[in-house]
Amino acid sequence: MLKYVVRRVLIAAITVFVLATVTFFLLKLVPNGLFADPNITAEARAKLFAHYGLDKPVFEQYLMYLKNMAHLDLGESIANPGRKITTMILDPATGNGLPQSMRLGLCALIFSVPMGIALGTMSGLNRGKALDKAVIGLSLVGISVPSFVVATISVTVFGNMLGWLPTTGFSTPKEMILPTICLSLSPIATIARLMRTSLVEVENADYIKTARSKGLKKRRIMLRHQVRNALLPVVTILGPITASLLCGTFVVESIFNIKGLGGYYVESISNRDYGLVMGLTVLFGTFLVAANLVVDILYGLIDPRIRLKR
Repeated sequence: MLKYVVRRVLIAAITVFVLATVTFFLLKLVPNGLFADPNITAEARAKLFAHYGLDKPVFEQYLMYLKNMAHLDLGESIANPGRKITTMILDPATGNGLPQSMRLGLCALIFSVPMGIALGTMSGLNRGKALDKAVIGLSLVGISVPSFVVATISVTVFGNMLGWLPTTGFSTPKEMILPTICLSLSPIATIARLMRTSLVEVENADYIKTARSKGLKKRRIMLRHQVRNALLPVVTILGPITASLLCGTFVVESIFNIKGLGGYYVESISNRDYGLVMGLTVLFGTFLVAANLVVDILYGLIDPRIRLKR
């Protein structure tokens, strides 16, 4: 198991390195952000290039970029002179930025994963019945309807018309309800559908027939064989789902006025603040790689055959 984990960690580290490299050189192909403004004089532009190290050869800039990133220094924002990108992302003074996005994502993750597994399990074990059809219908709606539509309807109905729940902020438990539910619907639907499909597939597997022929109780077969093996495909998709939830969703943050990373990403693109774009891209990519690494390790724990094959 240790050899398997070490190998997966090395692959994850290489993936993050490649991501950072590709992001750096792709952004070097676009115009120099705010410095392309024709109102900036040549002298002022030269000073800005020198201040941000853009007057050096590209490869030297790349090495400095990797060195700074190794020290968790993502550089200085171009659109916000004097502000470090790391400080903007973490925002320790106000608790916004990454902490706020992670709070929202963690609430949605804690709610969506057990709910999706439970609904999918109930649906799979009651195939063809009314409960199964209801879960399938709800899953199709959850997958098909975009989050901004769900969020807009929720704000209109539960906030403005009925006045049951607040529609801005994410500080009090009451403020957390609507954003968490809106962000969770799509993951719940995805997990439920996949869990239901997996249960149906393993229902007639040879090992299930063997367990039945041995006279094992239905409950024991379900918990120790059906559900456990049906969880494998679900665990696979938890990586990207976790990364996307923990990094926040731009639309939901915008509609509920939650000051997370979504606002910074939109502003950095519109302001052509490529240093911030690069930092956020690498951050999101690192979250995705880390989430997939955890999933790979869990996959190996659930099914020992996985770590033996790799």
